[in-house]
Parts: sequence; structure tokens; C-alpha cells
Amino acid sequence: MTRLSKFIALAASERRVVLEALASVVVMRLATWTMPFARVRALADRMRSRGVHAGSDKPPRERIAWAVNAAANVVPAGSNCLVRALAAEMMLDRYGYPAELRFGVANPAAGEFKAHAWLESDGAVVIGDFELENYVPLVPTDPSTR
Repeated sequence: MTRLSKFIALAASERRVVLEALASVVVMRLATWTMPFARVRALADRMRSRGVHAGSDKPPRERIAWAVNAAANVVPAGSNCLVRALAAEMMLDRYGYPAELRFGVANPAAGEFKAHAWLESDGAVVIGDFELENYVPLVPTDPSTR
């Protein structure tokens, strides 16, 4: 089954979430590629405040994460952990879920610098649950200092 046929087979409400995720991933990929991080955060903040969704068709967090991951797989370099975390953060916020962008660095014993971004919501990792035991979390970002 092709990606397009899988997409068409989804319920209309799920297709909408996937399309929203695709737009979010594309915007965050272009932003992280062309802007300094402070501007990327400002853009993400502006986009989160638009189009707040309310109502009974609120998808579960897990479905939003699934949609972001699926969309990231079709966007060139969209699977970057920061791109996915930022896109998911925007979507979770629009649907009224709490979200916290987290960063960590790996122990430099291997001789190279490695960093990772992930997204937590209500204390659970929603995006980026990949070898987190290898990363030391940095101090959480404070939204009031953005």
C-alpha cells in the first residue's frame, strides 16, 4: 500500500491532523535551516497562538505524535529531532495540551559533541524517545524568557 493510499484510507479527521502535521514540519524544517534559533522560537510561538482548536474532535497526544512522525518521514531532513519536537510542540499547544521542549547533551567520552531534542507532555516523552539514557538534560527552557 502506498503512502497516498494509506493517507486516503484515514478518516477525514485524521487526514486533517496529518496535513496540519505536514505543514508544521515543513515550516519548522525551513525555519531551522534558515534562521537563528531565537527567531525559530519566536515563529513557533506565533504559530502556536493561531488556530487554537477546541471541540470534541481533539486527537489524543499519541495521535498527534504519530502524525508528526509520519509527516517528518516525507519531508527532506524532517526527521531531525529538533524539527519534529518543534512541530509537535506547536500542535499540542494548539489542541490545549501542555508541552515542554527539552534538550540534552551526550557524555563527551566518545570524543564528539552530540545533542538531542525531545518533547514532553505531562511528564511523558511524546516525541524523541530515543536513547534518552545517553543524554544529560539541560535546564528546561523558560517560556517567559523567550
